[in-house]
Amino acid sequence: MDLFDRVTTRYRCIRMQLLAAGGTDKLGASSHRTKRTYPERFAFIQIVRAWAVWRNSHPDSDCRLALYVVLDAVYHDIISGRIDVLELLSCRDMRFFAEIVSDAGVLERRLFQMMPDTPLNEIVRQLQLSSEHWTVEVTPPPSLEAPATISLRDRLAETLQSLGVVPGSTLHFRRPQPHTSSE
Repeated sequence: MDLFDRVTTRYRCIRMQLLAAGGTDKLGASSHRTKRTYPERFAFIQIVRAWAVWRNSHPDSDCRLALYVVLDAVYHDIISGRIDVLELLSCRDMRFFAEIVSDAGVLERRLFQMMPDTPLNEIVRQLQLSSEHWTVEVTPPPSLEAPATISLRDRLAETLQSLGVVPGSTLHFRRPQPHTSSE
């Protein structure tokens, strides 16, 4: 949001592409940068949500944002409705899913609408899960370097926002697989 504070007084329209979404597929193998910082979908959602927060705090500004999407994956998520731009711009809470995969492989999927500052513990409580016996994974991942699966007990106090949950995300809850020896 600092970006918007700095440039909206100087420009009537901010034209930008997704931040930190490039990688070797676009730059070539000779580049020093070997991978993206964030998944493209996550970057798009966070930019649009930051713009919505900024616009709500500056209702008199006539500055516009033109966000150019050149990545097929993000473009297809938008046109298919998987990413709802109007929802990102108008809703303060987040719509996301929780999937619980039982030991037998049965999938239970629930829709949640919560504020970004809701602790993970609240979701775990509503799902009636024991934090000692479950792991969680967030998709899309907030970072390409984030661990895929994390223990619930280690993250209960974290908020949905700090875990990287965005509108349309899914929290996947699974029991850890027992380690088997290969003797």
